[in-house]
Amino acid sequence: MQDTQETTIQEFDSKDNSRYERYSEYEAPSGDNLQKVPVHWESRSFQYWAEKKNDKGNEEERDFITLEHINPVTGNLVDNFEWEQKKSQEYYLFEPGDVLFGKLRPYLRKYYQVDKKGCCGTDLMVLSPNSDVQSRYLYYFLHSEDFIQFTDANSHGVKMPRTSWTKVSSAHFQLPPIEEQNAIVEFLDWETSRIDQLIGEKEKLIKLLDEKRNAIINKLVTSGINDSRHKDIELEWFDSIPDDWETTSLRNTVDKFVDYRGATPEKSDSGITLITAKNIDNGKLDFSEDHEYISEDEYNEWMTRGDPEEGDVLITTEAPMGEVAQIQETPVALAQRIILLKVNTDLLKKDFLKYYLDSEFNQTQLIKNQTGSTAKGIQASKLKGIRVMVPPISEQEDILGTIREETQKIDDLISQVEEGIDRLKEYRTALITNAVTGQIDVRGEV
Repeated sequence: MQDTQETTIQEFDSKDNSRYERYSEYEAPSGDNLQKVPVHWESRSFQYWAEKKNDKGNEEERDFITLEHINPVTGNLVDNFEWEQKKSQEYYLFEPGDVLFGKLRPYLRKYYQVDKKGCCGTDLMVLSPNSDVQSRYLYYFLHSEDFIQFTDANSHGVKMPRTSWTKVSSAHFQLPPIEEQNAIVEFLDWETSRIDQLIGEKEKLIKLLDEKRNAIINKLVTSGINDSRHKDIELEWFDSIPDDWETTSLRNTVDKFVDYRGATPEKSDSGITLITAKNIDNGKLDFSEDHEYISEDEYNEWMTRGDPEEGDVLITTEAPMGEVAQIQETPVALAQRIILLKVNTDLLKKDFLKYYLDSEFNQTQLIKNQTGSTAKGIQASKLKGIRVMVPPISEQEDILGTIREETQKIDDLISQVEEGIDRLKEYRTALITNAVTGQIDVRGEV
């Protein structure tokens, strides 16, 4: 797999623009530009570039989109997105060609050019380009580091800083003639589609590696390392297990279930980390996009049902259901839709239970026992009743050793591929920034 990746995917250097020509004459930075700009580009306030639309609808239903549906950096829609219908009286209306821009600081890199009528959440600005501004050029300009840095520096608020149209509209940036905008858009459409294709290939490779990783773990935690003698059991999807294994319910392997379902602690700007269901992803705790906190006083009042300890297993009960991770550092607080499992270590190693709960076999059990019409989830009583396979402790240790050895090779490959994706994204952003700020002359490149 690695050889195929290296031979089919070209890597880019985000700081190397030597392959492109520069304009013949530049002038010093002016307005809110961060770099020298071509002399024939005109400084225009952003209110000249676009109009912010504040119109809201009525009882009619329109296609709906909000921040969470937009991928950062690329400006594409998230995977598996499907338009849903909403009554538009509470939302901003948009028309084909408008550009949506996330105005909250954590989401300033979220932007999307719409090709249909619809409505969007009020956490997005709806920008309609003026006649001298090509719609897609406006879209690309929002990607640029110059614009992002300006809006980031001019956002306000404590808990959720946001930028305002008043600030944005008064900014001055250099705008090229419309013919040049068209040439830049043509170039960027070509180059970004090529880069996005390369990113897509790498993401497919990661998916294949993840599938291989999961298959290895699933086999080990349900069948063991060796094909030894088996005994018959009455368990759906399995008719036998290794001779010295037992099966029991989750309630018999866990000393305590810590559940804060149905309540939410008061959050703060800093303090003790709050783990939410969104932070549990792909077997790990991930705070890269959403890191929330509660105060120490709130923690002492909130965490009365049991303090998380290192190695304790977490499982989400809905939105999404069945995501699994382990506590790495303490203290941490738990939000709703998460159950913490304090394992009976005389029967199960904590790591073994984590891998078992994340296995394909157990995920199938969870799906079979889920309830709910729109937000699918599993009730605590149903969760406690799911079946767990229990090898002898010594064999669990051997299985865990094999899992670590086999998955480390795959994880190393995945890390290499992810680094390649990061470099491509850096190059993509740098290329857009350099093109829309005139640091490279891309006329005639396509």
